Amino acid sequence: FQNSPSQKPPNCSPHQRPIQQPQPPTPGNPRKVMKLNNPLERVRNVIHSGMGAQGEGRTFLYIQTSELDPNPFQPRLHIDEGAIEDLRRSIAEHGILEPIVVRRKEDRYEIISGERRWRASQAIEMEEVPCVMREASDEESFQLALTENIQRDDLTPLEEAQAFQKMMEMKIASNQTEVGNMLGIRQQRVSDKLKLLELPESVQQYFGERYQDRFTQKHGEYLSRLKDQKKIEQIACRIIEERLSTRETQQL
Repeated sequence: FQNSPSQKPPNCSPHQRPIQQPQPPTPGNPRKVMKLNNPLERVRNVIHSGMGAQGEGRTFLYIQTSELDPNPFQPRLHIDEGAIEDLRRSIAEHGILEPIVVRRKEDRYEIISGERRWRASQAIEMEEVPCVMREASDEESFQLALTENIQRDDLTPLEEAQAFQKMMEMKIASNQTEVGNMLGIRQQRVSDKLKLLELPESVQQYFGERYQDRFTQKHGEYLSRLKDQKKIEQIACRIIEERLSTRETQQL
């Protein structure tokens, strides 16, 4: 974004400054820039390409990494450390290409989306990161974080199911159809995911990273049709131990 001659830049503390065209440093006014292949130009391109303009409930700032807190409504329950390491390497080489979305919480900032970028930035000791600050309630923060994860296919089937359930518990949506409409997905997808919550907890654990190549959503959907909890647990164990396909599972 660019300010017209009649506009005044927003008031900012030393730890939050708008993204601007770079000015040459002077002895009395050194310009603080990001470490490691400063990606200012890439960030500006992202901003100019359609992320909205200041004055529409959004402000573009650089914020100290130490002033950011993770989203307590993050639908992703587990963060893959391997993915963080890959992202750390990418940011060290190319910088942060997409600003982190945050909201103001008292005297700090809470991340709405971009927690992995923030953690990777901390790992390489970046002092500040580009951010988009916007106004958002708890419900909006949760919905925005969930939408981003769904679009990026970042959630396990169980995490997605738990997030859909939480949307209804928080009164963000009153039914499955509203959940689907708000997230831009089919109602059937919402229904199929919610059925997974009916499985015993001992079976739900198989949706984690450790067994993701053995226990799929289709396995869970089939088991959710069974009524005998003991039988569900027995079949789930066989799926893991014998690496049964969905078709082989249905033939048991």
